[in-house]
Amino acid sequence: MIFQSIGMLVSYLMGGYLSYDVMNYACLSMTVLGVVLISFLKESPIHLMRKGHENEAKRAIAFYRGTSINSNLVEEELKTLRRALNPDLGDATPEEEKLNSDLKENPKLSWWQYLKKSRSTRRALFMIVVIDTASLFQGRMVLQVYAEPLFAEAVPSMSPNICSVIFTIVTIMSSFIGAFLVERAGRRLLMIYASFATGVCCVLLGTQIQLHWGPHWVTVMFMFIYSVTFACGAGTVPFVLFAEIFLPEVGEH
Repeated sequence: MIFQSIGMLVSYLMGGYLSYDVMNYACLSMTVLGVVLISFLKESPIHLMRKGHENEAKRAIAFYRGTSINSNLVEEELKTLRRALNPDLGDATPEEEKLNSDLKENPKLSWWQYLKKSRSTRRALFMIVVIDTASLFQGRMVLQVYAEPLFAEAVPSMSPNICSVIFTIVTIMSSFIGAFLVERAGRRLLMIYASFATGVCCVLLGTQIQLHWGPHWVTVMFMFIYSVTFACGAGTVPFVLFAEIFLPEVGEH
């Protein structure tokens, strides 16, 4: 959510000063640059360990830690990954680890087989689909698209582009607050209360836009309150749940 908001901020900044064609070329250039930079990265060490490529995992750890492949730091992290992938090994010697891994090697199931056999996986998938759908129906994309015309009507004395930039900065700050609260308040309560507050903001903002029951600054106020409540709830919690709710065997797929 934080980096999505940063990307939105960059797009608003460029959109206010660049033409449509130049904006497209600038975004395309950043995409190409991102692909080129990602190509220099190593694969995830834990993914390589799951595939049985221990030497490549060592090189990946050394690359990300900026140290030698034969350093003690690499060996310690490699042992930690072994224990994480196979807790039964404990403090076994390398020979015992190899023997145990050979004895306990089971045929791996595909994600579809896990989905059919595991009731918890089906429930987790259902929960993720429901939560993601609920997040989409909370209107972030609509408000993002129509932010400038809404600001132009509500605050005619200010540039709509500047207002949109401020709106995005508030969203970024709220995303940091959401990342903090998701550990303090818990996922469930934060999602419930923040989604309820977001829904109230949507109702009040929608009626204000249609009926104009209050002054124009009320529109701006509810847009900023909406930005905070959405970023703290539906903009943060689903991403955390997606990383936590599935079994490790399913997550690697």
